[in-house]
Amino acid sequence: MLKSETDGNKILYGLNDIVIDKDDSVRTLETETYFNNEKVVNIISDGVIVSTPAGSTGYSMSCNGPILNPDSKVFLITPISPHTLNVRPIVIPDDGKILIKIPVTGKARIIADGQKFYRTKTPSEVSITKADFTIKVIKKNSSTYFDTLKKKLFWNMDKRYS
Repeated sequence: MLKSETDGNKILYGLNDIVIDKDDSVRTLETETYFNNEKVVNIISDGVIVSTPAGSTGYSMSCNGPILNPDSKVFLITPISPHTLNVRPIVIPDDGKILIKIPVTGKARIIADGQKFYRTKTPSEVSITKADFTIKVIKKNSSTYFDTLKKKLFWNMDKRYS
């Protein structure tokens, strides 16, 4: 689980992802991303997705992010339509702190799992860490993770031979 917190002490939890986007603007969003106080990247884009392995097959994947095995102890940072060719998704350990700064005056939206959200005025900062709790999910014993990928995403299926 992910936990996001803004400088206004608003907290959201997400099983799949936390998205920071440009709200209802047609303009881009400038963000500065840090991991454990080290600057990772400046991005001008439509936003940033921070996802768990469970969320890697959702919005992040549609933005060209990799698929992560659910047993991985990592988070994934994926830019949404970056306005450059030299910024790509990055996988980081899940035991650190991600800080996303939005330095330009305007508005942004923070969304958890595409469901709950709030708007914030910028400049602003969003801190994302592993939540202090976990959840239990139901899993079929008869199906593996790769079976699910094959069934739902047609993973490794070649239509020429089916």
